Amino acid sequence: IILSALRSSFPTHAIIAEESCKDPSQHTITDAPTWTVDPIDGTTNFLHGSPFVAVCIGLRIANKPVLGIVHCPILGETFHAILGRGAYCIHHHSGDNGDTTVKLQSNRDVFNTREHMKQALVLSEVGYDRSDKWVRCLTRRFYELLHTQHVRGIRCLGSCAINMCWIAMGRADIFFEGRNNISGPKPWDFTAAEVIVYEAGGITVDPNGAVFDCTQGRVLCCCNEET
Repeated sequence: IILSALRSSFPTHAIIAEESCKDPSQHTITDAPTWTVDPIDGTTNFLHGSPFVAVCIGLRIANKPVLGIVHCPILGETFHAILGRGAYCIHHHSGDNGDTTVKLQSNRDVFNTREHMKQALVLSEVGYDRSDKWVRCLTRRFYELLHTQHVRGIRCLGSCAINMCWIAMGRADIFFEGRNNISGPKPWDFTAAEVIVYEAGGITVDPNGAVFDCTQGRVLCCCNEET
């Protein structure tokens, strides 16, 4: 339904979608308007009845995210943003209460020292790789955060887009995930939430500090640039 509507309304635009992608590890995004679509971000959650599931629709122009919608039907929340117009969350209420909309603002606290990190709530994911090398890498990361940095907590929500939206909303402070284009998140996981984070005051970069590239399968998302 989503793809049909986009193709009908924007016949000249490119579309990158999880369900119709031939090779999920290879993506060429040009300057042309490009839609990214993920009908179910959080597939494992969906299969197990966990509510952290989202429909993600994003638009990139000149390879920059300009529009994003992350709809969480079970949670009853819809995050959305347009570049230059702010980021918002619609809370869908049952019955006659109607919907309420709030403007998003990421946490303004700065987490750049060990003392500050003690108050940080960190989000991450473990992915699907169960090789000895990768599992040891994950445990080293968590050990560093818990034992050395003494962060307040670590959560794995099971959805890249929802993780990023939680940064935008101030529900968490730092999110990191992935390592490469083969095993990490894909453009349809990033694009919609990327513009939401930006418009809320957060920042999305490559974990190595480079400019973020949605095709490389890794992300570091923080509540502000100083963090």
